[in-house]
Amino acid sequence: MSESFVKSLYIYPLKSAQGLAVDTLNIDAAGPQYDREWMVVKKSNRSFVSQRTHPIMSQLSTDLKNQNLIVKTPGFEDLAIPLDRRSPTRLEVSLFGKTVLAEKVGAIYDQWLSDFLKTEVLLVRTPEDNQRTTSGRNGPKTSIRFPDGYPFLLTNNATLDDLNSRLSQSVSMARFRPNIVIENDQADSEDHWDRFSIGTVDFLAVKACTRCAVIDVDPQTGKRSPTVSTALKKYRTDDGAILFGMNLSHTSTGTLSVGDRVENISEK
Repeated sequence: MSESFVKSLYIYPLKSAQGLAVDTLNIDAAGPQYDREWMVVKKSNRSFVSQRTHPIMSQLSTDLKNQNLIVKTPGFEDLAIPLDRRSPTRLEVSLFGKTVLAEKVGAIYDQWLSDFLKTEVLLVRTPEDNQRTTSGRNGPKTSIRFPDGYPFLLTNNATLDDLNSRLSQSVSMARFRPNIVIENDQADSEDHWDRFSIGTVDFLAVKACTRCAVIDVDPQTGKRSPTVSTALKKYRTDDGAILFGMNLSHTSTGTLSVGDRVENISEK
């Protein structure tokens, strides 16, 4: 088995906005700190807004600076949301058809995002007493914030290189929105992992990640083209579902950093 190490790490503080590269991930009971902690929902029906229906979300960048979540996009003043801002106003929102409890963040943030998206939306945050968990159908039931289903997504640069060898124009890993990108010399090696550790954190490879239309959104332009999904359909599917990356759960908390080795790998 070839040696694997962490090439890059990302968090996505605002669900469906651009990722933020970090040198270290601090892992708490719900996954990477601040990852998918904020989310945009439609004001009308409280359903979440993502790049699936609003590819322009890909043009929002984020940063964590001076105890604020900073949201940026060309043509708008930066939006600064205090990390310690908590609201007593709770509301139920819809995430993949399931009801999830969230906190309102504030009207000024709602307006900024509504102006950007050209539709009325609300900004919500995961409550401090968050009760959302994974479904438990795959792997152990664990606490999560607002990710689609699992607290981590791991991808492999060698697997991306294999995909790019089949494309007329290469794409970046940003298409796949991972938290952990590993580097090794074997494409698809992550498909066979069961348990492993990185830094001070132990992981369980729960299931291969089934991919939606977001992988066809160019993160640089926000434009959609089916090039990536068409290529993957030819060789990385299961029962018609496109696969790329591995969903993970964690069985301990701690930290991991760029350059850490992937250790204690057991395979399925």
